[in-house]
Amino acid sequence: MNKPISIAFGGAGAFGLSYIGVVKYFQQHAIVPDELAGTSMGAIIASFWSIGLSWQEMRFAFENIRNWWIWAVQFWEISDILDRGGIADTDIVMNELLKPYLPKTWDRFRIPLFITTTNLTTKRMEVFSKTNPTLSPCEAVYASMAVPLAFRGLRKNGGLYFDGGIVSQNPVELLNGENRILVAPMKEIAKYHEPHGLLEIGMALAETMFQDASESDLRNIDYKVIYSGSHNIQNFLDFSYVDENIELGYQNAKKFFEEVI
Repeated sequence: MNKPISIAFGGAGAFGLSYIGVVKYFQQHAIVPDELAGTSMGAIIASFWSIGLSWQEMRFAFENIRNWWIWAVQFWEISDILDRGGIADTDIVMNELLKPYLPKTWDRFRIPLFITTTNLTTKRMEVFSKTNPTLSPCEAVYASMAVPLAFRGLRKNGGLYFDGGIVSQNPVELLNGENRILVAPMKEIAKYHEPHGLLEIGMALAETMFQDASESDLRNIDYKVIYSGSHNIQNFLDFSYVDENIELGYQNAKKFFEEVI
């Protein structure tokens, strides 16, 4: 592919494991985007790619989530849960998932990067990048993935930051290039399940807010979509079937370039 492209990864939770397969296709075909943007799970993948991680390193990061995720859920820290609206500890998530890979400053990224968050203080979207570095990369990516109730919000500089998907599920509008691509999953149709307990209710609330986010808000933007797919994922915190979803994303990216580009 000769013409420059820019890529946005939409919010997806664990349904976005297939994003790693999309990155695999791009990296194996030496396609380097001019810009990257991300929301929630998409913020993690976009930031990892922007700093130069391989798809194998991304796979390793998400394969290990199952080894520490239970320790991030701190039910007994009642005051912090009530203050910041979630049960997963901010420091544990950042220390285990983000800080081993992300730099301390925005000027270290190889590809221009835009990360969306929702600032509940101002009730607006806030985008962090090299031109707005008031949150560090780790803080911005954590805030972008912090689904209310499941994750504690990030408090800083008078703001309370949560998942960017609340206000911008598909952040392709942040990209400046003419050849823009949105990467989004197509979730499997699941049987209805009545949620019980704080964690399941939080998951259901988040999925209700974020699922099937309308692309009509982007109708005035010229862009294409890679539907990366999902396989056997039950909810947005179900990081099982890593390899199966990576392969699915790879095949769907391959199909996209064969049929669309």
